[in-house]
Amino acid sequence: MKFGDKLIELRKKNGYSQEELAEKLGVSRQSVSKWESNNTYPETDKIIQIANLFECSMDDLINDKITDIDSTLRKNKSNINTVWNSLLSFITRTVNMFTKMKFMDGLKCVIEMIIIGFIIIYFLLFLL
Repeated sequence: MKFGDKLIELRKKNGYSQEELAEKLGVSRQSVSKWESNNTYPETDKIIQIANLFECSMDDLINDKITDIDSTLRKNKSNINTVWNSLLSFITRTVNMFTKMKFMDGLKCVIEMIIIGFIIIYFLLFLL
């Protein structure tokens, strides 16, 4: 599948018109049209912007051997699943650790985690 065909599919899946995509990328609608018709290719910085906008890799966009945009989108979702599974694994290991502690040691650890959690929330809310 050619770059232009992939761009059309991604643009439509995300509900953008050519005009809206052009505005997000800082180019003319005619440029987007030329890209989609495979008459020209965008500059490298625009390919990077497109990859970031549609959350895919540059290779997924420009490699003609990749023909399935849906698999690219599924790959991104599987990354979210990996993060989720890692979080659940961390929680399970933490609970197992607490079951092996004495009560007072576990209580101290929970209090420390709560304090650290508040510090992190403070930094996220007030300093960013």
